[in-house]
Amino acid sequence: MRGYIVFIAILTLIFLLSGGVYLFFKNFQFPKENIPKTVLKKHIIPQESQPKITKRQTQIESQKKPQLTFSPYIKTKINLLSKSEDRILRLELYGYDFLNNEEIKNFQIKVLPIFKDWKYSGKYFQISNIPNENITIIARAVNKNFQTGKEDILNFKSTLSPFAKNLKITLTRFSSPQEIQIQNIGTSSVNLEGFKIKTSLINLTLEKTNKVLYPLLFETKESLILNPGERLILLAQKSPIGINFKINRCLHFYPGLENFKEGTCFLPEIPNYLPAKCKEKISRLTCRFIDLNTISKEFGFFYECQKFVEENFTYKGCFEKNNQKKDFHENKWYYFLGERTLVEKFDELIFLDPNGLVIEKVQIR
Repeated sequence: MRGYIVFIAILTLIFLLSGGVYLFFKNFQFPKENIPKTVLKKHIIPQESQPKITKRQTQIESQKKPQLTFSPYIKTKINLLSKSEDRILRLELYGYDFLNNEEIKNFQIKVLPIFKDWKYSGKYFQISNIPNENITIIARAVNKNFQTGKEDILNFKSTLSPFAKNLKITLTRFSSPQEIQIQNIGTSSVNLEGFKIKTSLINLTLEKTNKVLYPLLFETKESLILNPGERLILLAQKSPIGINFKINRCLHFYPGLENFKEGTCFLPEIPNYLPAKCKEKISRLTCRFIDLNTISKEFGFFYECQKFVEENFTYKGCFEKNNQKKDFHENKWYYFLGERTLVEKFDELIFLDPNGLVIEKVQIR
């Protein structure tokens, strides 16, 4: 009996010791720097980590707007301050909270098909018009409690001309002689024949006109095609040479057109075969008109010298030598309307396409 009790005591002691050793090794971790990485991966169980909230997520959460709730007491009204043919659509938004008896000045708005998501707006809103497009404007007032009522909807057809994307008209000079400029701001050429310009004083239809200024001054009617970046200048005065023309780089040598020349002229390199006296005189010539008598007097001492000057420093010579070059013409075309008044103060300048659609309206102040 006594031996049996001793045996049970020994078994109990062994059981207690083995449990302690197990708990000891379960909770004990060796220093990581002394254990190979393969051992760490195999035997050390990583602690569970909490998901991290990034800075970007925090910003997004802070930007979230409170959820809007519906109130039948909030009314919204859209007023279109512009006309359907205007380049810029200007809106006035009106909202009222009848429950709290106060006006609302914050709104959400959609303009289809320009943008389909709600945008916040104040009392006034403006956006570029889309030519020849069905426009739908949807707005709703939002009170200080983030409540909104029934949406107001405004539908209309844009009557803005498709050419509004390509052409812009400006009154560039109000004083005499008055000047109107049409500029091609697009990426494709436009034939301006049949386009109209109206004010209280004029009703003008653009037609084919002269483009190339030939040395013998004969007129040729060409299509009024305005390329990207080019400008048509409508000038309320008589043409100094009797016809319309496009600016070219040889006009520096044309008599009477000093006020119309632009850019640089074609200045030639002086050839080595000319005598020193001739080269010295030519080096002093600039982009300006010289009459033939002066050329003969100054350069007639040597035939080749006079010939070179006539071929390079007269309009006829410059034109014949350079008119086929791509950079011969500048980007400005003059269209003379005669001595007249085009617009008055507080007038309206209206630019129309051949179909009668408005390209642009300019208020004269």
